[in-house]
Amino acid sequence: MPRDIITDFRDGIFALNTRRFGNVAELMIQEMFGLEDSGTTKYDKYDPRYGKRIEVKFSKASKKHDTTITRVNLVDSCLHAPDFASEIIASNEVDSIPFDSNIQQVKPDQFDVLFYGQFFLDIITIYSVSSASIEVLPNYSNKQHRGNTGEGQFHLNNRTIHLHRDYLQREITYRDLFEMFYYRR
Repeated sequence: MPRDIITDFRDGIFALNTRRFGNVAELMIQEMFGLEDSGTTKYDKYDPRYGKRIEVKFSKASKKHDTTITRVNLVDSCLHAPDFASEIIASNEVDSIPFDSNIQQVKPDQFDVLFYGQFFLDIITIYSVSSASIEVLPNYSNKQHRGNTGEGQFHLNNRTIHLHRDYLQREITYRDLFEMFYYRR
């Protein structure tokens, strides 16, 4: 039985490297919220209606692995790695399957609004928070690396996901995202 184009589209998103995956998220947010390119590398987008600098950070809702890759299992771990889509959990599994999504390199002094979220197997969740409120996000750490200042991170996982509900803007399907861009080709 042939796979449908939406499943292929979704799995293609999961297979993208980090930078290209980030581009998908940035373009999605730009389209959904009527934003413009920023023209700088300090932040991702610009909201001309409100004069706001916008940062976009998304992650794949990936299963958490208990096994660390070691010298002994490195080759087998790589040869038997599952496909990308099998590593992603569905939104209704957040309480039953351990997962972790790291939102990192967050520099609140470089933007006014952060759009962040997760690509689940079935939907994409979109949250937003002002830079002034970043510090109150669950498990936010304003230190990402030793000696680092002005750059932080936080995790969306089984323990914290429900604490972000107040910041939820919307959820969209992969069909929604596909249709957002398919007819513009």
